[in-house]
Amino acid sequence: MDLRARLLSETSKQWFKLLHAKVIVSRSVDPYFNLALEDFLYSNSKSARSLVLYTNTPSVIIGRNQNPWVEANVRKCRSNLINIIRRKSGGGTVFHDLGNVNYSLLANRNEFSHTKGAELILKALQELNIEAELNQRHDIVLKETKQKISGSAYKISKGKTYHHGTMLLDSDLEGISRYLKSTTKGIISKGVSSTRSDVANVKLARVDFLKEAIISFLQYDNARHSSGSNPTISLNDQESKDSFFGENIMFVDSNDLAGVPHIMKTMQELKSWDWTFGQTPFFKQFITTNTLPIGNHMVELDISIRHGKIENFILTSSNNRLQQEIMNYPWKGMAYELGFINSLMINSIPSSEALVVLDWISKNI
Repeated sequence: MDLRARLLSETSKQWFKLLHAKVIVSRSVDPYFNLALEDFLYSNSKSARSLVLYTNTPSVIIGRNQNPWVEANVRKCRSNLINIIRRKSGGGTVFHDLGNVNYSLLANRNEFSHTKGAELILKALQELNIEAELNQRHDIVLKETKQKISGSAYKISKGKTYHHGTMLLDSDLEGISRYLKSTTKGIISKGVSSTRSDVANVKLARVDFLKEAIISFLQYDNARHSSGSNPTISLNDQESKDSFFGENIMFVDSNDLAGVPHIMKTMQELKSWDWTFGQTPFFKQFITTNTLPIGNHMVELDISIRHGKIENFILTSSNNRLQQEIMNYPWKGMAYELGFINSLMINSIPSSEALVVLDWISKNI
């Protein structure tokens, strides 16, 4: 066999292994790649069920039907280079960082359960002497304090499903509070709102958690092939461990799959403004003030936003001239972003009073 044939053969083997792998562990910490990998495997995996594990750099991950301006402090995230990403599944907003491990259980639709993925993770925690349980929302919480250590979300379509969740090992809890606290006022949104919970870290080493999560999943997978029995997996010596992990786990990184069209397309979509902000459900914002340094004038702003862009803009003021000046600007179709205010200031010559009002608007969106 010549070199080209050997290389093609090896590539085919790796590709086959990926699509049939039971456990896939990503070495990448790129959230766009990891979410695209998850979506790719959801669409293309040939395995009856599989477990995907990954860790991301600091990111705010919002649910498919959520409003980022309600769920996160968008300005603070951008100022501190925190990714804001809209995922493909529903559910609430979560914060990812290097102290958090994300798991995703992929299976056929007929195996779907709101609790199975969390139960497998719960079993892994019990092996690591963590006293935890499921609450009514199917979150994993510490038994004693009821603090949340893992939340999850689901996606079901085309006969397939995945249940993915977080596990707070040693995450930046202050970051969760800092970045998931919106400062935007007056929003009335049709988007799904997150349920805020008191959270805690389990203070486990990443490698220990990964090992037990993998064993828990593979025991479940073996049981599905063994008529409901629950075989244990013995790892009493190093040779057994090496064989076990070598046969059942595939490690991947972004370089391995960077050119795969599905992954490239999904990454581009996840990074786009049109997906992250443009997919926001319709919302309105109403704010008012009478404390601006423009005399004793009341100012009210009532705007409607569809697909992240202004659909209707109404500003009323007891100063009729100021109201008319502001209303004459081309608001409709502008993105609901600070940049559109800046563009108005650059492309026109607002009066001093209008500048004050525009500054007020820019600080409240």
